[in-house]
Amino acid sequence: MSPSVPPRLLVPRDVVGPFAASPRFARSGALPAEVDELRLAWEQHTGTKARRDYTAIDESGDFDPVADGGDAHAFLVGAAVSFDAGNYPRMASLLYGWRHHVFADEEVKASSPRIHLTTAREDDFLIELGNAAASGYCAVTLGVVDKTSHEGGALLQPGFDKVGLRRNFHMALLRAHVGTYPPRTPHTRLYIDDCGLTGPERTEYAKSVRALDLHVSSDVLFVDSLLVEMIQLADLAAGIIRRRFDDPDLADADLFDSEFAPLGRRFLLADLTARA
Repeated sequence: MSPSVPPRLLVPRDVVGPFAASPRFARSGALPAEVDELRLAWEQHTGTKARRDYTAIDESGDFDPVADGGDAHAFLVGAAVSFDAGNYPRMASLLYGWRHHVFADEEVKASSPRIHLTTAREDDFLIELGNAAASGYCAVTLGVVDKTSHEGGALLQPGFDKVGLRRNFHMALLRAHVGTYPPRTPHTRLYIDDCGLTGPERTEYAKSVRALDLHVSSDVLFVDSLLVEMIQLADLAAGIIRRRFDDPDLADADLFDSEFAPLGRRFLLADLTARA
């Protein structure tokens, strides 16, 4: 077990979705009522006429196995953020201040080498993103994987398929996301950070997306995150939440609950850990 993650660490019972749970995660088996409110806001938003759906996915965390000297932090966190062509200006406006004033001359991401956000600034971002979600401008799902128990501890051993794990992680996140926030138009364009994928790896990834049959079109684009700012937005959200999970000061379950309860009222938080 990673020394940075206390054994008593618990995810709040009322915000974890009904997905396969890690031994160190507690869950109620039911989504909080606030998720229904967010779903309705997403489905019924009338500020603009939905013209085309877009979803950007990115993650924070190291996929290298712990046994190979990879990241000792025990959690991977992914974020899926959906919006449509009509709402994009609103989402771009949300990111503008962070990109031009907070992360000036750097890519917007929590792991930025020169910018270290304070907890207060992280909260500011989550509140802004949460308000946009509550207004129906976007839909956000945060997926969490416990590296110490995922697939029976696969990440504790060397030699596993790192690219395949990332693809499967994204598929589980997308399944959870689309299941709660279905696309509002017939076609969805999915943006994925390229991360040096080879041509065959991209082909296999796109094939996996189409096989999900979740009303997501075959328009899967692998892009440089520098060129698609919504990927940067997803990366920042995932990175902030991962820092919260890795914080040893949240070892006390009650304190951890108090930290995450407000988050659960703004987003869908799902444990995507698979137990063999």
